[in-house]
Order: sequence, then structure tokens, then C-alpha cells
Amino acid sequence: MKFKTINLVFVCICCLLFSVSVYSQSVTIAKVSEITDESGYFHDTVIRGNYAFAVSSQNGIFVLDISNPAAPKRVSRFELTDYATDIAISGNYLYVANFEEGLQVLDISNVSNIRRASNYQ
Repeated sequence: MKFKTINLVFVCICCLLFSVSVYSQSVTIAKVSEITDESGYFHDTVIRGNYAFAVSSQNGIFVLDISNPAAPKRVSRFELTDYATDIAISGNYLYVANFEEGLQVLDISNVSNIRRASNYQ
């Protein structure tokens, strides 16, 4: 019985040491580039492959080519009729929380030509 207790204590001490060493590593974060919309900020962003889909509360959805993170490029824009705050992506569809207009579902299979697929109000 003492042998099992000693092993358990040894395992716990090793786990604790490993945890401390993982959390003590420093990480450097640096800005690579920046892009804004006309209002100056985005509320939410999701990424699929080389594209970022960013929602601006007043200016709709922006599709950005981020294949070169140092130089993101605007690919397209989809105007919304109301104040949008949050977005989510699943497959070829972008789901937009669009205040009084409800949930907007956008077809993003062609990022250069986003189309409204449906909405739920």
C-alpha cells in the first residue's frame, strides 16, 4: 500500500512541475497588419481558409483575403439593412445576428459574390 501512495505522490509532483513549466513560458505577440472599415472597427470576425469574414455594425460584412497576413486585401462587401453584431460560419453559410432583422443566412460559396440564402425573424 505504501508503494502505491509513493507512486501517486510522485506522479502528482511531476504533473505539477510540468504544469508550472508550461505556464511559465513567455509568449510574444506582435501586430502584423491592420485593416478597418469606414466606421473604424469590426464587431466580430470568423476565419475560413484564407478568408476572414468581418462584421461591421453599420457597414455590413467584409470579406478579406488573409493569405498574406502582412497585407490583407478586401475581396467583397455585403450590405446589411440593420445593425449587425455577431457572425458564425458553417460550411458555405455565414450566419449573422442582425438586430431587428433577425438571423440572416448568407451563401458564401463564392466569396466575391455573397448572396442572401434566407433569414429568420
